Amino acid sequence: LMSRVWGTRHLLWPAKRLHAAVTRMGQGDLSARTGMEDCQGITGELGQLARTFDQMAEKLERNQTEQENAREALLGSEAKLRAIFNASADGMLLLEPDGTVLSMNECAAMRRGRSPAELEGRNILELIPQEARGVRQAGLVQVAASGRPVRFEEERDGRTYAIRLFPITNADGSVRQIASFSRDI
Repeated sequence: LMSRVWGTRHLLWPAKRLHAAVTRMGQGDLSARTGMEDCQGITGELGQLARTFDQMAEKLERNQTEQENAREALLGSEAKLRAIFNASADGMLLLEPDGTVLSMNECAAMRRGRSPAELEGRNILELIPQEARGVRQAGLVQVAASGRPVRFEEERDGRTYAIRLFPITNADGSVRQIASFSRDI
């Protein structure tokens, strides 16, 4: 009887508590704990395993909270940048080095009589008149090759635009994207 009581208290009960906490965590509940940190008499490997599990669960929960906070801050920052991006009277585009439109503001899209969503994924060279394509393509090639900004003027539809192309680089200095700004002058 004493062996049974001791085995239940020191082996079965701790093993069940640990199993229940592991199961809850496996189901996504990062608040799961064994609850054995304050229990007297739970020593040895099971006690150490329970304490280690609880410490791990606490760190995972803290990391998840930090990631959620960082994500919310990033989304808020992105919303602010999107508002500034769309409030500009200049046409603003984010391009692949080959000219593929990744993103554009409403002003740039309105100049083309479409929404930004309709034009994303298309090549900017398809979206400007034939007579302006050579200058624009040369500017894209120059920025991609040199990694330095380029400025030039472009004639389109009887209007003159000041175009500025700026490289966005990877850590190794290679150009991964190009920011394009156009102002109707």
